[in-house]
Amino acid sequence: MKDRSSHFDRIWSGIITALLIILALIALYPVLFVISESLSSNSAAERREIFLWPVDFNLESWEKVVSDPSVLRALGTSLVSTVIGTAVCLFVTVLLAYPTSKKEFSLTKLISLGVVFTMILKPPMIPYFLTLRKYGMINNFLVLILPHTVIAYNYFVIRNFIKQVPYSLEESALIDGANPYQILFHVVLPVSKAALSTIGLFYAVLVWNQFYHPKLFLQDDTYTTIQIYLRQVLDRTSSMDISYSGLNPNAKYGPVTLNSAAVMFLTLPILCVYPFIQKNFVKGAALGAIKG
Repeated sequence: MKDRSSHFDRIWSGIITALLIILALIALYPVLFVISESLSSNSAAERREIFLWPVDFNLESWEKVVSDPSVLRALGTSLVSTVIGTAVCLFVTVLLAYPTSKKEFSLTKLISLGVVFTMILKPPMIPYFLTLRKYGMINNFLVLILPHTVIAYNYFVIRNFIKQVPYSLEESALIDGANPYQILFHVVLPVSKAALSTIGLFYAVLVWNQFYHPKLFLQDDTYTTIQIYLRQVLDRTSSMDISYSGLNPNAKYGPVTLNSAAVMFLTLPILCVYPFIQKNFVKGAALGAIKG
């Protein structure tokens, strides 16, 4: 019976592994395709000759994207807003989640209800715009950060994770004379790295990918973000002609490959960050969502 059970387990494990590999390849294919397309000639892309490997390999599309003076300014704006925004959002979310994770805190239910309320009802666009304009958010760099300061899901993940930190650790710190802020920053947060890494990635992706706020509130080109830049590239390449783009008969880049290069250029920063926090990602999301 044990041999049959062991044999069945091996077969079942093999089937699950094969299915996961197939699903991973399906998920990975679009990324590989866009990379291959960005490294191919535009004529090959238009003839749909590309599958998983570049055809007529060249870097002209990437050179065209990177050499655009506005891309560095847009990239700098997005990087700065993402780094500062992630730090500010994590800081505020932790300061809100820590006291509300304690049963003795009298405002826990009221604050949690207010956070849940933001998940249920989204502000109408016109009152939202008028409110932020009243607070001086037009052409203000802070509009890339402040509206995302506390996201309900992220708040509950961190709060629930902190609830699972053994109280004995905090009690020991109290006996040693630590105040609540010292307990939070020197006891609770060091053992909450998994949750912080996970929510930090969520905030980073949110701030990095935002399009609505910079498009609506940032009318000055000084604050152009990488998402707005990508939109401009797509608009230009959709109507590209010989006289506008400066293409010559020997040029290998074109609308299709420029779009692919711009998309990959936009995606690379997040892809580069993810491997460093991957080990904490699943653990933080799972543990933080066990109980409310």
